[in-house]
Amino acid sequence: MKQFDYTIQEAVGIHARPAGLLVKEVKKYKSTVTVIKGDKSSNALKLMALMGMGVKCGDTVTVTVEGEDEDTAAPALEAFFKDPFVCGTCPSKALTRRWGQAAAFCFLLHLVV
Repeated sequence: MKQFDYTIQEAVGIHARPAGLLVKEVKKYKSTVTVIKGDKSSNALKLMALMGMGVKCGDTVTVTVEGEDEDTAAPALEAFFKDPFVCGTCPSKALTRRWGQAAAFCFLLHLVV
């Protein structure tokens, strides 16, 4: 079994988009991948379970990888978590730095509507 810890950088934590991307990444491997936060854990293939863990920005999760390809899966998944496009730099953070919080909120609101 391999494992690593990661502190969530995404401003809104593990919500639908990063959880969905994680599930897609985990499907590439045969190993069982588990995400653990405190007393909660979830199989990383279960989108709703991942979102239901309530992982927020600043929370540290432990990711365990166990199986026949764990030696390749664990470092690849650790790199996935550290990828700023996936988990490290939420667009709202970049917009806030550039335009200020109110303008960034208005811009993101227009994207949703």
